Amino acid sequence: MGLPGPYDAFTLAPGVAASGAIAVADALALVLAAWRADSVPVGFTDATLRRYEHNLVRFAAYVTAMGFPMLADLDAGVCADWVHARPTGKMWASNTTGQPAYGTQANRRTSLINFFATCHQLGLWDENPAEKVTTHGRSNTRTRPLTEAEAARLMDRAAYQARENKMPATVALALAGATVTEIAQVEPIDVYLAEQVVWLPGLGRRNLARWVPLDEWQADALASRINYLTRRNGSSITGFSLVHRGRVADQDPTKFAMTTNQMLVRALAKAGLGVDQGVRPSSIHEYVANRVYTETGSMEAVAVRCGLRSIDAAARLVTVNWRTTHETPAPAGACESDRYAAQSQVEADAR
Repeated sequence: MGLPGPYDAFTLAPGVAASGAIAVADALALVLAAWRADSVPVGFTDATLRRYEHNLVRFAAYVTAMGFPMLADLDAGVCADWVHARPTGKMWASNTTGQPAYGTQANRRTSLINFFATCHQLGLWDENPAEKVTTHGRSNTRTRPLTEAEAARLMDRAAYQARENKMPATVALALAGATVTEIAQVEPIDVYLAEQVVWLPGLGRRNLARWVPLDEWQADALASRINYLTRRNGSSITGFSLVHRGRVADQDPTKFAMTTNQMLVRALAKAGLGVDQGVRPSSIHEYVANRVYTETGSMEAVAVRCGLRSIDAAARLVTVNWRTTHETPAPAGACESDRYAAQSQVEADAR
């Protein structure tokens, strides 16, 4: 991202008495101004910038309320307390672990690392305590992709008595290959019904913006939602979110990504699917990846549909044993050796 590392030279900014001798809130204002003016070449997208601002405003309020108002007051322990703080609100009533989700922790930590790195470059503070913070709770077990029958049931139940067409539109975009963050950013103007394609905005460094095709069910679901928005708001719906109320520019990406995720959880529940069956919203994304691979046999096609920059990332979404097509078979004599059998088992376990 072009941000400095811990060994770059530090030059104290004019007007700052000592390193860290500035209020966190004041430092945040300077950092956000630098990001918006692009005077620090970080290359954040608008969605990423809004997400970081959302996190950091809450971080500044948190540390000030806890009695650490200055940058110099902060350390890894204070940062870790905020990264691991349990979210509040009705969406989190079912959280029994006392920890936010792994993705929430990672998002908070990344926001802090970029904030402190920019403080370093602006000459405000020469430390980055967020780099010492660790995240907890990530599971090594993956959720499984939906089956064809489950995907058909999901479409059927999502459209049944759907309020304001939001749920079927959300499911349609997910089945087209959009992530939960992308779904919240899609506007009606991004949908081209005549051509049956939709533009997905990508996710900064992780995903690429792209055009993806729509099947008949997905196009119908999006058309119904666009018609509803047109009846409700008039002919001018430019800038409106397709699946949430209000305009995309006014939304906090993190909050609306979580709302989108919860909408997909409810849609899966209507179809009788949930964690007990090994299904989460990410199962829809894996289903799309596996369907594209089955249809094309191309990992590149999977990466393009899912907007992934890496073929390795695409391969992690595909559950079939795609390596066997290209592997060289072992000679007959090698099959008698425990050495190669053990290696084969290691590779099988890794898959």
